[in-house]
Amino acid sequence: TVDIGDLDNVKGVVSEGKKYRILRLGENQSSHFGIYPDANATERLQTAFNRSDVQSILITNDVVSTYSVGKQDAQGKILKFANGAKITSADTIRNLVIDAGANTQVITGQPVFINLKTSNNKLYATWFGVKGDGGNYSTALNYAMRVAANNKLELILPEGVIYIDSYLQIRSNLVVTGTNTTIYFKQESGFVQFA
Repeated sequence: TVDIGDLDNVKGVVSEGKKYRILRLGENQSSHFGIYPDANATERLQTAFNRSDVQSILITNDVVSTYSVGKQDAQGKILKFANGAKITSADTIRNLVIDAGANTQVITGQPVFINLKTSNNKLYATWFGVKGDGGNYSTALNYAMRVAANNKLELILPEGVIYIDSYLQIRSNLVVTGTNTTIYFKQESGFVQFA
C-alpha cells in the first residue's frame, strides 16, 4: 500500500509498469490529509469516486469501519479494502471494481450492483458475510448469488458447512464454485428455486 497524499495532491505511482493513482482513506493521522481523524470518511469516499484523476481507492477502518455509499457511479474505479473496512448501501452502485481478500466481509446492506467487476472475475460469498462455520446464511447467500448472476461473475463459496433455513434461488448466468463446501437445509420446507 502506498500513501499518496491528500485529495488536492494525488500523485501517480508506478507498479509493474502501470501508472496508478491511489487515494488512501481512513487514516488516523490528522496531518495525512490535513483533516481531523473524526472527519467524515464517507464523504471523502464519495469525493474520491467523483475525482476523474483517481483510479484506485483504498479504504481502511482506522477512522470508521463501515463506509456508507449512496447512489453512485464509480466510473470503473477500483475499491480496495484493508483492516476490516466495509461498505454499506441500499442504493444502486454502478461500474465499481472490487479488490478484496477472499476471506473477509466487505459488503453490508444490499446495494444493487450494476456492471460490478472484481480484480479476478470472482465474487466471494464471504464478502457478503457468508461463512462455512455452520451458521444460517440464507439471506446473505441468496443476495450474493443474485449479485453474481446479475453481473456474470463466478461465486466462490467458503470451505465448510452452510445451513439454509428457507430457500436458495438459482438464477440464470450463475456459476457457483466451492471446495469442501456443504449446504444443508435446516427445515424440511427448505427448497431450491430456479429463477
